[in-house]
Amino acid sequence: SSGINAEYGGHPSFYDFYNRFCEVYEAEGFCDPTFAGFILLPTLCSYALTYRRLIWVERHETLRMLRTTNIALATTLTAIETDADMMTVYVSALQSGIGGIPYKVALHHVSRFLFDEKVKKDASLFKLILKFVGKCSPELQEIIKRFDRIDECNDVVLLDEIPDHRREKIDNVL
Repeated sequence: SSGINAEYGGHPSFYDFYNRFCEVYEAEGFCDPTFAGFILLPTLCSYALTYRRLIWVERHETLRMLRTTNIALATTLTAIETDADMMTVYVSALQSGIGGIPYKVALHHVSRFLFDEKVKKDASLFKLILKFVGKCSPELQEIIKRFDRIDECNDVVLLDEIPDHRREKIDNVL
């Protein structure tokens, strides 16, 4: 038991360690891009959902402070979120006007969930997310429809025009 606690700096679990790590980032991180990278890593879709929920639902201050990072977001966003609760959290964050890294992450997941044909989607969740997107401003809807990727400089890249298949998919439901 003492060996396990030692592995996580005296914390009983990685979750507790990560939660404390977020507290330190909020208090002393000063939006440091390297520190932000370490905060972001456990939020990858390949890790447990509990870490994404911690940042996006419980630690709003940590989320707000994630302005820039030294890691390439494109390499961390290879998996696409399919959890219903997280998808609604991402849409809500976009609707609220969130900025920085969280904006890019949420935009990626929402757009990819809606338009990436490789993503297995629950039909009812798809309609629910489209309904939420339909409540977004027309400008945000346009960005979601035109989202292409996040490039190697962590900039959002939009398509010049909305592809017909995306327009049809959305217009048929909205």
